[in-house]
Order: sequence, then C-alpha cells, then structure tokens
Amino acid sequence: MFYVYLLFFLVGAALWTLGEYLMHRFVGHGVGLKVRFAKEHKTHHARPGYFTPVFAKIWMSLMVLVPLYGLFSLVFGLGYGTALIAGFTASYVWYEWVHYSLHAFAPMTTFGHALRKHHFCHHFHNGRKNHGVTFPIFDHLFGTFITPPGQLLVPRGFEMKWLVDPSTGAVKPQYQQDYALRQPRKRATS
Repeated sequence: MFYVYLLFFLVGAALWTLGEYLMHRFVGHGVGLKVRFAKEHKTHHARPGYFTPVFAKIWMSLMVLVPLYGLFSLVFGLGYGTALIAGFTASYVWYEWVHYSLHAFAPMTTFGHALRKHHFCHHFHNGRKNHGVTFPIFDHLFGTFITPPGQLLVPRGFEMKWLVDPSTGAVKPQYQQDYALRQPRKRATS
C-alpha cells in the first residue's frame, strides 16, 4: 500500500513540473493577463533580484492548491488525493528554492551551471523560450527549447551578484566564457 501512495506522490511531483512550465509560459508571459502571478512575473523580469514576497507566494499557492486538493481527493479519494497534492506541493517548494538559487548563488555542479544558462537565456536572450526552470524537458517536448548562445549577454544592472567581481565590476574569470555584460538598451524617446 505504501508504494501506491509513493507513486501518487511522485505523479504529483511530476505534475508540478508540467504546471511550472504551463504557468510560466502561458500565465507569466501571457499577453494582457491581469492576474497577480503575471504581474509579479513581469516585475521579476524587469527588476534585478526581485522575487515575489513569501506571504504573497503562499497566498497565490493556496488559491491553486486548495481547489486542486479538492479535485484530486474527489477523483482519487482522500488518501491518494493527499499524496498527489503533497508531491505537487513538495515539487513546487523545490522549484521555488531552485529558482531563487539560480539567481542568488554561483553554480557548484555542471548541472547547476547548465540550468543557469538555460534560465538566463530565457531572461536575457529570448523570453519566449526556455520556460522550464527546474526541468527543461517540457521546453523540448513543446518546442520552446533553444540552446543558449556560447556567451550570454547580461545587461548591466541585471547581473547576478555571483557573476561579477565587486571590486572590478567585471564578469569573474571563471564565467567569462559563458557570460558577458552589455549596456542596457536605451528606450526610444517620443
């Protein structure tokens, strides 16, 4: 019986990764959407280092998790519904940590390095591609994957703290092969 609950937990965790991709692509980058997540996500792209405050994340999450829990419990029963929503929630919490870590901390593994390039390609190269933050597999499946260029150009003022030497303002030597700084684009004046 334990294995069935574990299976439902793992399915719930996998469902979050699909939900992450779909929300990021169609809500976070949806045209004209006025929902809070879309507004917060646009702010995340526009202001370096901005992340939605934790209280707001919890509130927005509950607005999704509570109805999903009801649906899962109705369809699969209370026990399996609980296992599904627990896996979904655990995967969501993991996503939040990974996303924050990509921005806040230097990569420590080859996978961490690759995940950062994938994500920052989305931020600084093409916001219509590479929507999967923790699992790029859905970008491959749905045709939104692009290989990051050899060297990503990061606009000045948007650079991650781990990327730049604070004493020189230049990209640290160990990241120069993959990242360079560029001046931000000037907006046209009317």
